[in-house]
This record gives sequence, C-alpha cells and structure tokens, in this order.
Amino acid sequence: MVNTGKLVTHQLIKAKLKDKDFTILNIEKINKLGLLKAEGTSESIINLNHQFIHLTFQEYLAALRLKNQLKNKEDKSKAVNFIGEHRNDPKYLMALKFLAGIVNK
Repeated sequence: MVNTGKLVTHQLIKAKLKDKDFTILNIEKINKLGLLKAEGTSESIINLNHQFIHLTFQEYLAALRLKNQLKNKEDKSKAVNFIGEHRNDPKYLMALKFLAGIVNK
C-alpha cells in the first residue's frame, strides 16, 4: 500500500484509471500538478516510472485509499487486516496518523 521507495509505475497508474482516461494528455496533466514526477527517458511519458515528489503526498493518498476501503463492504476486511498488520510498523505511522484524522470526514 505505502511504497517507501516512492515509485509509481505506469502499470499501477493504468490499473487505477479506466483505459479511456489513460492518455498522454492526462498523464502530462498529472505531472504538471506537481504530485508526481517522471523518471528516466522515453518517447512517451506513459512508459516512464513516476514517483511522488514527497513521501507525505503518498502517505496522505494511502490514508485516503484506506478510508475508502473501510467504507466499502467488499474491501473493509482488507483494510482492517492491513491496519492490524502494520499498526506498529514505523514506515506506516504517518499514513495511519493521516487515516485517524480523516476517517470520520
């Protein structure tokens, strides 16, 4: 869930977006927002790996994902298991703190 290496591969992004939304234009917009930056060189930005510019963005977005999973009947057990497994792991501390702050919003 939280990748401490901060890498976001194009396959992961594509898995989370519908194919019709996964266009070069949209990826360029995502990069221009400043949350992600592309790594490496390629003729197409879609083929590059991306990373969060700061781990805090990734941790907050991971907390949002967990919050959404907790609200979804199908995903709730996954989120509860994840939280239980990682509640004492320092690398997940900030994401879980963010979750505690947003869970009721």
